[in-house]
Amino acid sequence: MPSDTHEGRTIFVRNLSFDVDNDKLYDFFADFGALEFAKVVKDPVTSHSRGTGFVKFTRAIDAACVLADSCEPQNAARFTLDNRTMHLSMAISREEAQQLKSTEKTTAESAGSNRPALSQADHLHQTGRNLHLARVGLIRPGTAAAEGLTAQDLAKREALLHEKKAKLKNPSIFISDIRLCLRNLPLTVTDEDLRQICADILGDKGKKRRITECRVMRNLQPGKQQFRSLGYAFVSCSTHADALKLLNALNNNPDVFKGQRRPIVEFSLENMLALEKKRRRAERCAAIQSKRLSGKTLTNPGDRPPPASMRSHKPNPGNRSNKQVPTRILPKRFGPKNRHRKRKGSSNAKKSVKPKGRISRKQKRLKQHMQK
Repeated sequence: MPSDTHEGRTIFVRNLSFDVDNDKLYDFFADFGALEFAKVVKDPVTSHSRGTGFVKFTRAIDAACVLADSCEPQNAARFTLDNRTMHLSMAISREEAQQLKSTEKTTAESAGSNRPALSQADHLHQTGRNLHLARVGLIRPGTAAAEGLTAQDLAKREALLHEKKAKLKNPSIFISDIRLCLRNLPLTVTDEDLRQICADILGDKGKKRRITECRVMRNLQPGKQQFRSLGYAFVSCSTHADALKLLNALNNNPDVFKGQRRPIVEFSLENMLALEKKRRRAERCAAIQSKRLSGKTLTNPGDRPPPASMRSHKPNPGNRSNKQVPTRILPKRFGPKNRHRKRKGSSNAKKSVKPKGRISRKQKRLKQHMQK
């Protein structure tokens, strides 16, 4: 079907809420003029909204007016749907979009030599969720690649496929294009063994660091199975081409581990929220560490604090020697003095009788026995 974007009646909408459907988008833009259609772009794999859409007006003048009004900063509230301000632009044909994308890629490659390395979170904002990598490494029963696989391996691959499809329904989950997840590994494989296998495939002789991560996951729970391999690992490469080369060489290869197991290799699923949380935690730790170092660094040896024995410190309230013992300035009781013992040298003093104390149980039983 030929493209009709040259008519100037179709607008491309970005930054849509994931809860907006076709009817909601149509009702919103119907106030600006008569529409032919309003369609939200959805991912073919997950059937989830991509946050973009197309709106086609009946008249080109209505589309031009809407586009001009959206460019004014004071009109941002008019183009807000579900608390998200939409970004509007004139739609272009697929051929023009591919040509523009190739031009931007060439410009980025020419200027990317001095560009600092991006984190996975920043890389996601530029490349998207990479859902086109979900089928890479997929082996279905009945195909030529499935020859030699046992029923157990096929069932395991099918279960992993259903698990991946369920996870990708979450918009925070994306597919990394440089990190691989290797499953169905022998339990005797170590980090060094796996790194050596990957280095031999890539031809990495140590001159260039092409493998940035190689880690076999192990059980960290205390007990007899502690530090035992869990049978899967993660391998990260510096470029997507190296990661794809490793995937094609390791996936379903019976010769990698001498016929023990056939590894299941696919691009790893990552959580955007977890990456952002990890990045913020690293930034906080770096800020605390720099502040601590700047506050405790001693440039002059004479500025060192005195020993602990010479420092003046506040008395410890828990130490009994530091407690102030109150002096008995006033008597404990008031009124006449009652003396229970006769003072020496006072013959006229009235003999006081000491009050009889409380008798014990033993004395009480003895008294009762004597009365009988």
